[in-house]
Amino acid sequence: MLKGGIGNLMKQARQLQERIAKLQEENRRSAFPLALGYAWKYTSGEERRVIASDSAPNDEPQFTIAVTHPRGSFRERIRMTNEGALLLEEDRLEGGKSILSPPILLLPRNLNGQSAWNYTGVAERGGVAESVNLEFRVTGLETLTVSIGTYQCYRVDVTGHRGAKAVAETRWFAIGVGLLQRSTRQGSGIAEEAKLSHFSRPGG
Repeated sequence: MLKGGIGNLMKQARQLQERIAKLQEENRRSAFPLALGYAWKYTSGEERRVIASDSAPNDEPQFTIAVTHPRGSFRERIRMTNEGALLLEEDRLEGGKSILSPPILLLPRNLNGQSAWNYTGVAERGGVAESVNLEFRVTGLETLTVSIGTYQCYRVDVTGHRGAKAVAETRWFAIGVGLLQRSTRQGSGIAEEAKLSHFSRPGG
């Protein structure tokens, strides 16, 4: 009995090590890397940190990201699937939890220079649903320099509406790092620009 129990524990430990190694390899090749302990800081004052991880019923990894920003703090739940990174919900410290139905594809796994995808769904909070309609399009590969280095990036333009609010952003993603820069537009001008100023992950 004891021997069998130890054998099962060793098997589970090997499986966990294999999953960690697979995730590390995927993160090295991904423009949306996620793992417990990853952290990003931006010139806008925004900070993002992966504070928890677990598995969906189908064993797909899920992560909770704590986001702090001068305008407020919230948490995101993201699931990594064969399709890509899916935003499941947002939980704001003031305002409550919004559940996205269906989840929003933030970035596809097989990203390339011609990638384009649309989202039509709802964000439900406290029994009130608002419509969300977004269009994502990779519009080029660009080399960007921020304070921590120079990176080749996918430029993704995001347009549409979330409820009555217009969405107009450009996001730049770097392989192995994630979101390197984001520009939010309002009218004909830039409302906010965030550039990555610090990136850390377990093991350096």
